[in-house]
Amino acid sequence: ATRDVMVPDAPPRISLLLSENVHLFLLTRRVLLHIGLRYRQRLQCFVSGTVMFMFGVAVFGVISGMGGSLESTVFMWHVVVDIGTMIVLLLACLYKGSATNQLTASHSALLDARALEVAAGLGSVA
Repeated sequence: ATRDVMVPDAPPRISLLLSENVHLFLLTRRVLLHIGLRYRQRLQCFVSGTVMFMFGVAVFGVISGMGGSLESTVFMWHVVVDIGTMIVLLLACLYKGSATNQLTASHSALLDARALEVAAGLGSVA
């Protein structure tokens, strides 16, 4: 019979007492932030396209639901409720995205400050 050997899951540890390790760690973090920024921009582009398409579908639904008359129908009330729900969800996403952008900007500023400290520290050692 085979026996599974469990290996403890421990994160890798980097000594930040060496200036080269600190410099490479900050460089790696900056590269990963830029990759995340490009992914976020691509995702934002796709979501914007989807929202514009859904808005077009909603406008088409409103126009076809009216059927040339100004009388309210059950279909029209469904469309109004759906559009209202979509607007509420988009506003929630916008609020959450804004908070995330503020955190990313402050984190990026902190990393830039640390990079300057490391560069100054390496300059004083050399």
